[in-house]
Amino acid sequence: MTKLISFNNINFVNFAILLQIILSTYSVYIFYKINNIFFSENISIINSFIFSYFPLNVYAAVKFSSISLQIFFSLLFLQFLFLLIKNRTLKNIILFSVISGLLILTRSEFILIFFVIIFLCFSFKKIKLIDLIKIILITLLVVSPYVTRNYVHFNQILLVKSVGFNLWKGNNEFSIVQGYETFEDYKFNKLHSKLNDLKMDKFYEINRDNIFLTEAKRNIIEDPLRYFILSVKKFFSFYFVDLNSKYQNYYNIINFFPTLIISILSLPGLMIFFKKKDFNINCLGIYMLLNLIIYSIFFILPRYKLVILPIQIILFGYFIQYLVNKLKSK
Repeated sequence: MTKLISFNNINFVNFAILLQIILSTYSVYIFYKINNIFFSENISIINSFIFSYFPLNVYAAVKFSSISLQIFFSLLFLQFLFLLIKNRTLKNIILFSVISGLLILTRSEFILIFFVIIFLCFSFKKIKLIDLIKIILITLLVVSPYVTRNYVHFNQILLVKSVGFNLWKGNNEFSIVQGYETFEDYKFNKLHSKLNDLKMDKFYEINRDNIFLTEAKRNIIEDPLRYFILSVKKFFSFYFVDLNSKYQNYYNIINFFPTLIISILSLPGLMIFFKKKDFNINCLGIYMLLNLIIYSIFFILPRYKLVILPIQIILFGYFIQYLVNKLKSK
């Protein structure tokens, strides 16, 4: 316990990892509750078991990163989304909105997914106009302290100061699926020169990011075909596996084989999945598709697979259930 509560850097990391393990463990329970919406008790338990012992999930829990927090909030978002669709109580509206706000603060790109999902719910009359207004207002209230702080400090309304850099990492002449973030003099002379000329004031980070954003846009406009093809590669690498990964141990059979199997077997599940005319299923499908598109615009790191892994396991569950039903009917 002394190791966890002392305030030197090493112990802080240990404490953070302990919190990640706790969040990851509870995420399995949330995932189980989501599975109960779609499957029997047995399949829900099997899917939750797969998720809890999936090598990438186990690794992420002990790796100092925000991914465990993101998965925790993402699963909570889906759980409260389905609760809200089923029962539009004030409690469900508040909890759904608060989780949405926290997830936007964790991953700013989630704001696009959030608005698409809630307007989809409104369009299909799953929530009323007054509910939509409440959700947007409460979510804005959750993110407002951070946005206000940025406005006071930078005179701009923004959620994140690294959109340009992240876009450039995934869209420069040396980018591969996992991006490319090194900008040494001999490779990016003009870029490096622009960065060196920046004034070191409170707007430095914003101005620096704008330079990367401008460079990324220029790259895409000048060679749209190259970056379109790269985005397609990112899309399929995200859904399946990256065949050109430079990360150490990525091709270790313990990581590579389970990832490939779940990805491939989730595909027939996807076909079966969309044959069912169920709004909850459509929400899951759109949620996964939006994540695939957004990350494909930027870059794909191995741990990002966890963002869509729960949905792929659900799709895998649909396929297994379909096979079992077919065998029983013979």
